[in-house]
Amino acid sequence: MMVSQVEPLVKWSDWRRRQKELIDKARYFKIGIFPNLITSAWIEHLATLVEKKTPQAELERAFDKTIRTWKIEHSRAKDILNDRMRILRKRRLDGLENLLLGKGGEVLEKEIERIMPSIQELVRNYWNLMPLWTAFMPFLRKKDRRMHFFSMCYGYPLYVEGIFDEVIRLLYILISTNRRKPIAPKTLQVMTLQGFRNGFRKLGFPGIFFQGWNRHIRNSISHCRFRYSERSGMMLFTDADKHGKRTYHVQWSLERFGELSSNLQDVWFIFQNLVYLLRIRQLILAPDVPRAGKDLIMSRLSGKERGYDLVFQ
Repeated sequence: MMVSQVEPLVKWSDWRRRQKELIDKARYFKIGIFPNLITSAWIEHLATLVEKKTPQAELERAFDKTIRTWKIEHSRAKDILNDRMRILRKRRLDGLENLLLGKGGEVLEKEIERIMPSIQELVRNYWNLMPLWTAFMPFLRKKDRRMHFFSMCYGYPLYVEGIFDEVIRLLYILISTNRRKPIAPKTLQVMTLQGFRNGFRKLGFPGIFFQGWNRHIRNSISHCRFRYSERSGMMLFTDADKHGKRTYHVQWSLERFGELSSNLQDVWFIFQNLVYLLRIRQLILAPDVPRAGKDLIMSRLSGKERGYDLVFQ
C-alpha cells in the first residue's frame, strides 16, 4: 500500500514583519529608475502568500516566476539602445543570477549578510547623483543634445569612483568565495580596476562587467580635457600620461557615450536587484530571517525617481 506524502505547509510566526518588507520591495520595483511593474505584482503576490499556510512548493514556484519576470522586464528596459547592449545585458543577468541564486548560492548568503553595510552605503552613494540629474532634467526634456552630453560626462567619473569600483570589489569577493579562492582583505584594498579585470578572467568569469569602464574617458573628464563640438554634436576626449604626453584623443557621439554609461550603471542595477531578490527568497522560505521588516528601502525614496531613465537614453 502506497502512502501519499503530504506537501509541507509554511507560515512563519513573524509573517507580518516579512510581509512588511515584501511590500516595501514591491514598491521599490514599481517606482525605480526602470520600473518593473509585473515583477512588483509578483512580489505583492508573495506578500499575500506569507500571511497564510502555503505549500512550500507553491512559494518556490511563485519566486521562480518572479525571477523570470524580472529578467524579461529588465532585458526590455528603455536604456537598451541596440542588440549589442541587449546581448550583454542577458549575459550579465544570466551570470549574476547563477552566482547569487543558482547552485551554491546559499553559501553566499552569509557573505552577502557580511557585506550588506557596503551595499547599503552604495545605495546612499547612488542617490547622491540624483540632484545632478534633477539639475539637467529640464534640458533633457527639451532634447538639448549638448546639455544632455555634459550631464552624462559629469556623472561618469562619480559613477566610476563612487559606485562601480565598489560593486566590482564586492562581486570579486562573492565570486572568489563561490570559487573557493578567498582573497586577503589587504590585497583587495590595493587592487585597481584593471587588477580586478584580470582577476575576473583568472576566476573564469568573462569581462562582461567592464564594458562600461573606459579609463581614458574617466581621466579625460576628471581633468576637464573634454570639448563639445556644436557643428558635429560630438565630444572630444583627451587623456595624457604623467609626463603630459597625449595617450588618447577620440571623438564620441552622444549615442556611443550613452551606451558606455548604460553598460556601466547596468552592473550596479543588476547586482542590487538580485541582492534584493535574494532577500525576497529568504523572506518567504528561510526559517530564520535577520532584521525582518526593519531595513526598508522606500522610506529613503521620494517617488521622484521616475523620469531619470531619460538620462541614459
